[in-house]
Amino acid sequence: MGLDIFIATNNYKDVFTIDYFKNEKEFRLKMSLSRDFCNLMCRQRTAKGIPEFVQVAQLAQVDITSILDMENGSTNIDSVYQTITQLLERLSKIDNLEGKINHDGYDRTGIEYYFSDFNLDKGEGYTGNNFGQDLRNFKRFLEYAKSKGTTDVSFEYGS
Repeated sequence: MGLDIFIATNNYKDVFTIDYFKNEKEFRLKMSLSRDFCNLMCRQRTAKGIPEFVQVAQLAQVDITSILDMENGSTNIDSVYQTITQLLERLSKIDNLEGKINHDGYDRTGIEYYFSDFNLDKGEGYTGNNFGQDLRNFKRFLEYAKSKGTTDVSFEYGS
């Protein structure tokens, strides 16, 4: 067992409907964030140097404040969606992303695997995801949540 990360919404009952749970396997494949993404977010507090996610954002020249703010409570879904879209667009053009990240000797997120092959989905929606797949899943979830009327999102942690 370990710690997982979930995207919470201001309208939980509208988003997580009976249909959502009937198709949970399909939704999980397309919209879940991996445990590696959870570790990446937790590294914001534990990295000795610049956290990996901040390094990635700097390489892409994208302000990730809206995503980081999701840890502290509700954040506007449109600003998060814009940030995720910018990351996807800009990072898809960076070759060898994994080789450009300094992990200060702590490689819990599996830098070489997690940040490699950004444009390919390497995992099963939860296990084995790479960063690109997690961002695509994140974007799909935001699109789904927006279609259900969500205005605010945040991160929740659990197992």
